[in-house]
Amino acid sequence: MKTFLLLFACFVSLHASGLETEDVSLTPLMCDPVAIPDPNFEQVLLDQNKDTDGVLNGQICRSDAESITTLSLRNKNISDLTGIEAFINLTTLRCGQNNLTSLNLQQNVFLIDLSCDINKLTSLDVSNNLVLRNLGLSGNPITNLNVNNNLELEQLTCKITGLTSLDVRNNIKLKQLSVGSLGSAGLSTLDLSNNDLLESLEVAGAIMQELDLTNNLNLETLDINFTNIESLDLKNHIKLGQMRIYSNKELYNLDVRNGTNINIGFFRTYNLPNLFCIGVDDVTFANSQEASGAWSKDNQATYSIDCQSLYPGPAINLSCITYAFGPSAFLAMSWEFNGSPNIDNYEV
Repeated sequence: MKTFLLLFACFVSLHASGLETEDVSLTPLMCDPVAIPDPNFEQVLLDQNKDTDGVLNGQICRSDAESITTLSLRNKNISDLTGIEAFINLTTLRCGQNNLTSLNLQQNVFLIDLSCDINKLTSLDVSNNLVLRNLGLSGNPITNLNVNNNLELEQLTCKITGLTSLDVRNNIKLKQLSVGSLGSAGLSTLDLSNNDLLESLEVAGAIMQELDLTNNLNLETLDINFTNIESLDLKNHIKLGQMRIYSNKELYNLDVRNGTNINIGFFRTYNLPNLFCIGVDDVTFANSQEASGAWSKDNQATYSIDCQSLYPGPAINLSCITYAFGPSAFLAMSWEFNGSPNIDNYEV
């Protein structure tokens, strides 16, 4: 009864002062607008009920943006993610298969999972994204990527890019790495000496001739293709379970005598014209795996427990001369392998 009397008295007082009751009606809280210039971006927000004004008007309320932690924008024909900087509580952003040429994530400091593959990005600054664990950039013409600050990074995928260098020495928590380029350019080196937790490695397109995996003994999956790598020594990698080694035309040595070949359920080696012998634990087992379809190799290659005795390595410093001795002609060939000079003479 007291509440009613107070409200009635208030109404009388306002009316007596000449104010209409509708002048003091409650109004909604004001929206602090954030510009979203790409209509395809905003349409996704509307479709996902994340833009609560419900109107395609080139903006979103800041309170809406700040309430969002996960955003999936994959394959939505988006060219501009201006406004994403207001989504300050984002932990997951998936924006692959769009037309993005730039992406500003400096304010999205809580990002953990970022996937922006198959866009048109030439650069990406993730220096402020210190808790980032998963980063996917494949299919972008990106030429430079600095992940030195991303100490929590566990998965990095950047295949089919324009990268010519990549430094992951600070990323000691890295477990999965997939990297590579298309065309004649590509990584010339890759230092994995600090990445001893690495479980999965794919190098797909690189001009490097060497890859030192000495410290990467936790590798379970290895995929090396379209490189100039000449030799892979995997004798100490006892956790290997899957391998694909193909289109490495300089590769002449592949040694997988790790004592646990029985655990390698998937083994594919092909288009390796200079590989004539593959070192294995047991030739009979390897042949049976190939017969079952679990393993495969080029026709010119054989399995052996001692490839060194069969194919000691490529000859270098090869030279040939012909000379006559009496009525006969001879061909003299000199070459070097394993550090030892060799000379052979042939009557022709």
